[in-house]
This record gives sequence, structure tokens and C-alpha cells, in this order.
Amino acid sequence: MNTMNVSILSQIQSRQVRPTLDDVFAEWAKPKEEIIRNFSDDVLALSCAIQRTGIHHSISESNLSSDMITTEDRVKAKDIRQYYKNKFTLFALKDKQLTKFRKDLHNFVYNESNSVSDGLIGMIYKLPSFYDYDLEIDSIFKSIYFKNTKDDTMDKVVDRNLKFIKKIGNRRRNSNQVEYWFHDEMLNKIMISFDAKNPLLSLLDDKLKQGPVTINARYHVGLKDFNRYYKIGDKWSFV
Repeated sequence: MNTMNVSILSQIQSRQVRPTLDDVFAEWAKPKEEIIRNFSDDVLALSCAIQRTGIHHSISESNLSSDMITTEDRVKAKDIRQYYKNKFTLFALKDKQLTKFRKDLHNFVYNESNSVSDGLIGMIYKLPSFYDYDLEIDSIFKSIYFKNTKDDTMDKVVDRNLKFIKKIGNRRRNSNQVEYWFHDEMLNKIMISFDAKNPLLSLLDDKLKQGPVTINARYHVGLKDFNRYYKIGDKWSFV
């Protein structure tokens, strides 16, 4: 067999041993071994301490120290667990289907031990911030079943007088948004969201300090659990 034939045969064999797309998906779909992390203290209280101090490091046994956890952190961790237990009770009563994230959250808040799955560490790290956001949302709706007043013009481009309520930071895995919340003359809750790095937000803040605004836009229905609100469409303008 000459050198050229050997080279061709080698290339064919190389191609044959490379994984196909089906092989890749099959490997990815295999059940992954669950890694359990054992902590010497309440990992959620540690997460609250990290949020309070502003120290940016991951949650791990090597940097877990009970000394950095204050009574305030332990109280907040307890409040977080009770808050979401109450939410899950409501979801069960309303037969609301849970996303994978909420299933993981449910399992965690009902887990009384200091042993947690390694896959939950990221969620636990962010949970104090999620809790703060949810409390802010609760303060806007002041209800668990808020429904907007029906208005047939909402899906049309119209001028609407809006009174500013507050703005809320909403940081998620792939985005960092600032939500501006308003209500209209019928007390409908209305929200518009911006990238937190938008350099013009300070101008918007100054305008809102001057009082109610009129916005020309199309409004779409949104939902925060069982609370309904309207989202301002992408194309809008001040009047």
C-alpha cells in the first residue's frame, strides 16, 4: 500500500471515530451524577451575608465562615424560606404548574439540612436578590390577584396619562434590567423596561420627578404570577 493510500485510509478512520451529532446529544441526555455539597452552616444565611457585604465570591465550603453570618442574615434567610413556602402553597391551591427553576426552589426551601445539590448553588447565591425583587413587586400590586380594568384601547397606539410609582432593578442570568412602574387613571399597573446600562436613564429619572407623564404607545398584557399588568411596547414616545 503506497503512502497516498495510507493517508487516505487514516483520514477515513479518523472520520469514523469522531462522534456524530446523535452521539453528542445522547451523551448530553444521560443522567448526570448528582454532587451533594455539605455545609457546616445555613448556606442561605451565607448567601444573605454575601449580598449584605457586597463581597463577590462563590459559595463554597472553603470560604464559609459562621463569623460572617449575622443575626440579620439568619432572620432574612428564615423570612425567604417562609415567603416562598407561602407562595408554593398558593400555587398548589391554584394548581399552577411549576417551572424547573421553581421546582428546584421548592425542594430547597423545604430542605432543612445543610446538604444541597451542587446544581442549586447558583440559585441559592441569587435567591436573596430574587426575594428583594419579589417584595418590590408585591408592594406595587398590594394583592395576589390584581386584575387591570378592561380597556379596549390598550392594544391600540394611544396617549395615556401615567403616574410614576417606582423603579426596580431586575438582574437575571442573561440580562440586567431596570423596570419603571406606573399606574394610569384607571389604576392599571403599567411597566416599561430598560437595560440598566442605558446612559439616558438619568434623564428619564429627572423627567419623572416633574410629575405625571403622557406616553403614546401600544400596551400589551403581562403577568407576574397571578397579578396582571400592561407592558409598554417597543415603539413609544412622550407627548
